[in-house]
Amino acid sequence: MRNNKKTIKNKFFLSVYLIVLITTLFVDTIVYFIYKKDIENKIGDYGQQAIDNMAVNISKNILQMEENITYKINDTALFYPNKVKDGLINSNVEIKAFTALVGSNDIDVKTCYVERTDGTIAFWSGGNETYEAYKDLMVWKGIDEIKSLPTQNRGTMLWRRFSDRPDSIFLIKNVIDVDSLQKQAFLCLEIDDKYFETLCKSDFMPFIVRDENDVILYATDSIKDPADNKAVQKKYITMNAPISKKRWNLTGLVERDESLANLNHLLAIITLFEVVLLVFSVVIASKVADNITTNIRTLIAGMKRLENGEDVEEINPITGDETEYLVQTFNDLNQRLKDTVAEVTEKQVQKERAEYHSLVTQLNPHFLYNTLESMSAMAKLNGQQEIVDTIGALSKILRVSLTDTDGTVTLKSEIDYINQYLKLEKLVTGGKVDWEIDCDENTLMMEVPKLILQPIVENSIVHGFKDKKEDAMIAIHAEAKEKLIIEVSDNGCGMFQDEVDKAINSEVETVNPAEGRKHIGIGSIKKRLKYMYGFDAVISIDSVPEIGTTIKIEIPLGEANV
Repeated sequence: MRNNKKTIKNKFFLSVYLIVLITTLFVDTIVYFIYKKDIENKIGDYGQQAIDNMAVNISKNILQMEENITYKINDTALFYPNKVKDGLINSNVEIKAFTALVGSNDIDVKTCYVERTDGTIAFWSGGNETYEAYKDLMVWKGIDEIKSLPTQNRGTMLWRRFSDRPDSIFLIKNVIDVDSLQKQAFLCLEIDDKYFETLCKSDFMPFIVRDENDVILYATDSIKDPADNKAVQKKYITMNAPISKKRWNLTGLVERDESLANLNHLLAIITLFEVVLLVFSVVIASKVADNITTNIRTLIAGMKRLENGEDVEEINPITGDETEYLVQTFNDLNQRLKDTVAEVTEKQVQKERAEYHSLVTQLNPHFLYNTLESMSAMAKLNGQQEIVDTIGALSKILRVSLTDTDGTVTLKSEIDYINQYLKLEKLVTGGKVDWEIDCDENTLMMEVPKLILQPIVENSIVHGFKDKKEDAMIAIHAEAKEKLIIEVSDNGCGMFQDEVDKAINSEVETVNPAEGRKHIGIGSIKKRLKYMYGFDAVISIDSVPEIGTTIKIEIPLGEANV
């Protein structure tokens, strides 16, 4: 969890990054949309003027074209056969002459259909198209509807586009006699839609022309899907102007990408410049953060060393800001901690040494009391030789017990001591206890705490054999592996687990509360081993009720802290 915490430096960096990034994005967005709107408005204003002029020119040219066609209609007998003096007319010749006159004004005529009121029909095609094929076009299906329009009765010319002839415009009108104001004929003239390009003469701006029903009459070839208003609005900046007289609408288009190319280029330059500034801000923020957090990082390093139990020297503050006070406070607390630890350590050492001396000296009066009691009992029994033997063993034990109880002895010396002790116990118990000692040769000269085995053997006799009348056996085994291992086993009454736990933690146990007699507990041996070897020394109990108990001591092979 600690490694996942953000440092002050990281927080400072993150704050700077977010502030710079958010500010940059906010300013760039505002600047971009303001300039974009301004450019679009300027382009729209300029384009609107051009579109207005184009609308005026288209309106003027269309009306002039329609007037010229009307004049040409009046100049030919194609539409007025009743006015021909010679009677019959040649329709083919007349319709060819008429289309030639119309085409003389840069108008590409594709087909011409004339239907007179007397039912006669004239048809001309600039290609190989037949009259029968012409009758299959969509324009033929719409002729009847167009004939019934009120505008047709006034001789108004209608401009229409049909999907089966996408490159053509159909000019449709009723021919009215100017004298009688009666309908003389119906005219449908098909021309190439490129005629609109000659009207506008615009190389810089694509455009769309819609008729009075908002149907597209013409759209520049570069415009994809001009009928999709959403797509057009998205891709182009649009300007609209009405074409008077015809009630048409002219839409001029300017590509947004082209118009905003300079703005996008400027934005790229600004972004590059801001990236450079961001890099410089990161460097500056890093320097500032390092300066701010130097003392803090030094304090953290010192605290981690304290956590690991290492000694920490006085820290010199590097920056003279508010964190200098933290460093000075840490130094004061660290020095107080050192003084306190030294004081506590000294007191603890003295206390443990006093406890150790008291622990060891408990053996002497206790054991002496038992021995003298045994001697008194033997004096009442059979011969003096036994008394002599007992006193001899006792003197050897006392010689060991009363001299240099602080140090260590060889395992051989400790085993000799236990032999003398068990001899005395055997006299006391009347031969009830036997023992067996098996120690590897390489362990005999190893150092062990003095009198470390006597309390264990005594516990076996007092507790393990308290109800046992015969076959009481104590076995002592020693071997050296990674540690010196000494095991003391008995075949006594054993213990349950709760008794084992109590024994391993008890320092002093009362054998007979009425008499106040005490002996050393296993817990005292455990504490003594801890004083001398620390946690490297271990004592454990393995006991089974009615089977026996084994106490194992593991001692490091190095020197003890005597």
